[in-house]
Amino acid sequence: MTHSKTGIHLSMSHAYDQTQYRPDIDGLRAIAVLAVIAFHAFPDYFKGGFIGVDIFFVISGFLISNILLKEMVQKKFSLIDFYTRRIKRIFPALLLVLIACLLYGWLLLLPNEFAQLGKHILSATGFITNFTLYQEIGYFNSRAELKPLLHLWSLGIEEQFYIIWPLLLFLVYRWKLLTLALIVVGLMISFALNIFYLTSDPEFTFYLPLTRFWELMLGSLISYFMLVKHDKSMHYFNKINPNILSGIGVLIIMMGVFYMENTLHFPGWWALVPTLSALFIISAGQNAYINRKLLANKVLVFIGLISFPLYLWHWPLFSFIKIVNPQESQVLITIAAIFLSFTLAIATYYFVEKPIRSKQKIVAIPLIAGMVAMALVGYMMTSEKILAQSSKISGIDNIIQAVGDWDYPGVRLKRSQFEGRKLFSQGNNPEKVLFIGDSNVEQYSPRIDKLMQENEPDIKSVIFASGGGCPPIPNVYSDSRIKCASLMDTAQTLLEDPKITTIVLGALWFKYFDTQRPSDYYYLENGQRYPLYSETEQGNGEIYLEKTYNALDNFFQLMNENNKKIYLLMSIPMGEEFDPLNRLERDFTGVKLINNTHKVSKNVLMPYQDIRTKLREVALRNGVTVLDPVDILCNDESCLTATAQGWPIYRDINHLRPFYVKEYITFFDEVLLSANQHNSNY
Repeated sequence: MTHSKTGIHLSMSHAYDQTQYRPDIDGLRAIAVLAVIAFHAFPDYFKGGFIGVDIFFVISGFLISNILLKEMVQKKFSLIDFYTRRIKRIFPALLLVLIACLLYGWLLLLPNEFAQLGKHILSATGFITNFTLYQEIGYFNSRAELKPLLHLWSLGIEEQFYIIWPLLLFLVYRWKLLTLALIVVGLMISFALNIFYLTSDPEFTFYLPLTRFWELMLGSLISYFMLVKHDKSMHYFNKINPNILSGIGVLIIMMGVFYMENTLHFPGWWALVPTLSALFIISAGQNAYINRKLLANKVLVFIGLISFPLYLWHWPLFSFIKIVNPQESQVLITIAAIFLSFTLAIATYYFVEKPIRSKQKIVAIPLIAGMVAMALVGYMMTSEKILAQSSKISGIDNIIQAVGDWDYPGVRLKRSQFEGRKLFSQGNNPEKVLFIGDSNVEQYSPRIDKLMQENEPDIKSVIFASGGGCPPIPNVYSDSRIKCASLMDTAQTLLEDPKITTIVLGALWFKYFDTQRPSDYYYLENGQRYPLYSETEQGNGEIYLEKTYNALDNFFQLMNENNKKIYLLMSIPMGEEFDPLNRLERDFTGVKLINNTHKVSKNVLMPYQDIRTKLREVALRNGVTVLDPVDILCNDESCLTATAQGWPIYRDINHLRPFYVKEYITFFDEVLLSANQHNSNY
């Protein structure tokens, strides 16, 4: 039986053979979910476990397209039936996890964290978590492990595909277009966008459906060819031994899980590693030896059956553990969280998922009502109509105001572009001061803004060539900071501008020069990368540390050649002791406010004393004036963490708050004001 009018030529007997239950695909699901859990639990050992999500995408595209194509050819397709099945499949476990996160978040989270959780719950109910996370991207955004629903970005992409794909296939069916053309063209466009945006906007590529749909459509392509009776098109493909296909697929996945790095430009071309591997395994068929013996193993099949609730449960548990214990989690606690994830997944599968899926379609209505109710709760949390338990703690508002307090670029710094790089500038004076560095330079903009308001038009203009996590050192890069790559090229070009008379170079220097601190920064020499972290495989951090200092030295020399007045801005004291959250204590029963001194011992500087000394030597050698915030923040014995009134002066472990910078950090006055003006005002 064929249905040539649709452009889909199916042998129905063949279709029934290929669309019957395949235990090996549940085994592949198990490998995918185990890879993701292993990556989240032990990222140092399972570096590429994140590719499990990409395997899920291919599996989902394959199974959904199998169902859709078969039903359309049999003239049994119904959008209502399709979406009813999706609701019964997705909503029960998701609602249960959202409720659990809501309740435990109410107990454990701070007011601002609870409001953010509400936003993520609201996004999850609309399956737009990926869009929400993309909007939240920024250097100072909450760390990933502190977002209990972060993992739902992938569910958002899948559900967005499930909304669009059936409609497109149905239109092809009705309008007699070629299904294969739709799949191939859609796949190619999505993959091309994935490559195009990878360097200019890697977060866009990672989170948004346009650059991810190709992975699901790859599964659709497999489905199409396994259902289609096109002997010529399948002739060469069928010549490949299915055991070889499956073996190559499993081997590459295993190598990817252990050796791929999450610092790679991903998805991009690298996403072909897991997706093509999944294609090989699925295409090999359930009778291939590895599929039959390994993937169809009862243990893997069972894990595959519970993979959806297992995926839903594992990350919130890991996240809440990190929230309670922000330091490195102990192995036993992590293993306990994995065990609990499996326990909750099994219970969810047998007592929630299976009973609901066996019900008639009318059960979809209360599930939809439950999701709408959860969306309303999320909105009320976001709008602070429902507050966390911690909001009742006296004095917590003072801490919450400090966390996340930031004022760069503010309202008066104007955005501009210079050779493709985003800059910010302020002032109309032809004489300019160029600030180069990372967020530790940007944190001083409130003081500069204050000087601008009080002394304009005589004060010098300012330009910020900076970026969060961007080292102002030639030849030092990080793959996780793609947008920093052009910083030093821009800075060196700006040196040629005669109107720029003064340079201020500043950064969290400890971040780049401390070879004992875990880091993905590297020194690039003759095309070869040399990690600036001693515990890498090369173990050469100490060797290339000296080259990094020399690169900074040479940069100062270049400034001198361009007749610039140069200032080296040292780092502020840093550490957990300065974090306003250090005044709080959390355990698995809730949040407590603990007593905390307004000062810490000056010994906090000891781990970085060698770096401070070396930087001063480089500055002295080049006639560079040193600006040191330690002179303001510390005395001979201690360093400040709060004002006398108890207001935290830090926003986190290594950034000052705007109000403190604005009123107390005065060493920029000599940089921006003329000598006469400086003396008349102070």
